[in-house]
Amino acid sequence: MEYCSHTLKNIIALKGPEFARQQPGEPMNAIEYFISCEIFKELLECVQYLHDLNEGVVLRDLRSDNILIAENGRNGRYIKLSNFGCAIDDDDYDSERVYGSQDFGSLADSGQGGGGSHSVHTNKADIYSVGVIAQELFDMDIHDPNPLQKYLSHELIDNFAKLFKVFVSMMVDVSGQTSTCAQVIGQYYDWSIDKDLSQSCVGRGLVIDKRRGNVLKLNSEFGIMSVRHGFQELSSRSTREVYGGDDVVRALRTIPDVLCLGTINTTESEGFDYAVLKSYFTSPAAQVFSKCVEVLDITDDNTVSDDNNLRNRYAKIWRDIYSSTCLMYGSGLNHRSGGWNPELMDTPDRYLRKTSDRVIQLLKMWRQSGKHVILITSSDADHTKLLMNYAFG
Repeated sequence: MEYCSHTLKNIIALKGPEFARQQPGEPMNAIEYFISCEIFKELLECVQYLHDLNEGVVLRDLRSDNILIAENGRNGRYIKLSNFGCAIDDDDYDSERVYGSQDFGSLADSGQGGGGSHSVHTNKADIYSVGVIAQELFDMDIHDPNPLQKYLSHELIDNFAKLFKVFVSMMVDVSGQTSTCAQVIGQYYDWSIDKDLSQSCVGRGLVIDKRRGNVLKLNSEFGIMSVRHGFQELSSRSTREVYGGDDVVRALRTIPDVLCLGTINTTESEGFDYAVLKSYFTSPAAQVFSKCVEVLDITDDNTVSDDNNLRNRYAKIWRDIYSSTCLMYGSGLNHRSGGWNPELMDTPDRYLRKTSDRVIQLLKMWRQSGKHVILITSSDADHTKLLMNYAFG
């Protein structure tokens, strides 16, 4: 038999923390949702394949811990169904055995457990099981009084609302006909997410709250992961009190990229309370801002009684730091403008380190063996040329 080192149960346990979701109560980001949709779709296709065989196979005991994940998928498919010991042929179907358990009690009580066509009843046990597994996969419970609460102000609310209806159709036979796997797959484009959208939802990094003197770290869904005032981290409770409103989320979603290397401007928009630091190149500005806020708080000595005036002072600090950043980096090496660019060009040894000979030899070995070695960077071309020539020769 083929050995598979992971089960779907393992993957479900790992994927939340892997995408910065620390606890079940937190909403998924777009990338985790996209991956979960692909897993769900492939699982549905596997079960449907067995149901469509000439002598349809009913698995009966389908669980997340007996769904295996292959390390090397074939044709882009990674899910393997296992534990066929409980599987039965359509002709061997025993409705009482299948629906007599507590899990399927609602179906048995409604008179669906006996009589009629086998092909209708046999599929329902597996479809119910897939519905249970899918709820585990998407961290959703149809019996929860408020299953969509954590997605109310989320961009995926419509997707989860449609997914909720899918789970209900798989597990609760309201209309007299439980959905088949094929029917759920047919609705894939309703509850799934576009691949391009999931790939574009990247993290916003650090955000400066110019009025409150805070530095925010956001996740890919504009959720606030941590907040620091100066160098002091705010508690979760304080963060919720300050940034818990929907107006804050809307404001964060409309932040202009006013401090980003490559698009840096000489003036800053005054109409926004927030500014973004999207690259490591500009991250020192956050350190300088935090230090200035810390010094201001210490030296203020309660002389500023008006909170609005204090907020204006934080904002003024940021304006000075922003202007200094623009002045320091200027418009690039090719113009030798700003304070840093000429200094780097004239004395690169003060700021750069030579690359280890072992690394250079490794790259040469790869190239000689026929491999293509490339560097992908968003840095300015002149800046990259200077650094690479100095570091690699």
